[in-house]
Amino acid sequence: MRYGMKIADMRCRPPFKAFMNEGHPFCLFDKESTLRKGNFQSGCPDLSRTIDSRSMDDFIQEMDTAGVDLAVAPYRAAWGDPCNHRAPTDNGELVELMEKYPGRILGVPGISPVYHTPDEIEAQINKYVVNGPCRGVAVEPAIDKPNWMLNDKRAMFIYDICAQHGIPVLITFRSMSLEQLAALEEISGIYRNKVNFVLCHGGGPRTLEVIDLAFWNGNIYISPDGTMPNSPAGMLLAKAANYMLRDRILFGSAFPRCTMQFAVDYWLSCGIREEVLPDIMYGNAARLFGLED
Repeated sequence: MRYGMKIADMRCRPPFKAFMNEGHPFCLFDKESTLRKGNFQSGCPDLSRTIDSRSMDDFIQEMDTAGVDLAVAPYRAAWGDPCNHRAPTDNGELVELMEKYPGRILGVPGISPVYHTPDEIEAQINKYVVNGPCRGVAVEPAIDKPNWMLNDKRAMFIYDICAQHGIPVLITFRSMSLEQLAALEEISGIYRNKVNFVLCHGGGPRTLEVIDLAFWNGNIYISPDGTMPNSPAGMLLAKAANYMLRDRILFGSAFPRCTMQFAVDYWLSCGIREEVLPDIMYGNAARLFGLED
């Protein structure tokens, strides 16, 4: 507890198995890509040493140095996209990762209405979340091929299972169309008090619309990982975190697109009130996932 509070990073990609996959949608541990898409855009001056070493020991050391207690690690179903002649992503690898580093990693299985049949969806959620150590499911409507709408009937089957067990749904939600935003409003209403939806990457560039929608729909959380530092959207989200969305904005680094240390330093100094920071940096995630404060 380096900063006098616990910290949960809502979006980390450890150098482990499918997290290392190259090609579509992109390689997370590619130095040139990280410079272009992550550090350059956020103003982060340094590259993570883990990009070169691809070492889990270095990853855990970076967590410790940055004061990050828990790394939330969502898997991506599209890493096993058959159009790239890859075997399906194995969510069981998250269980292996959590067992190797107990208490430091929280795995979130990648589930897709495109790549998984209804039977597979139910079996994987039951195995890895309901009866396993993982928390939540991750869906990516704009990454899966073909793309799909959040109110797609196939996706509603995922939400129905999550509603039965109180499982949060993490959505990679950025550069979405107005139609997709309307679909989010629809499903948040249908599953009000049943499913919490987390907007990973924060929903930019429609930041104002997303903040307003989250304000009126108490089951929408915003995790502006990778888009918070040094951005106009970040300023709006910091204001929202101070007051209207104090209970539903979540810290995240999008590591390795941004180093954990840079992300933590930025969030602690970006104007979020001191008394609010424990909620933003850990408390909201703890409540979302049913963890101890």
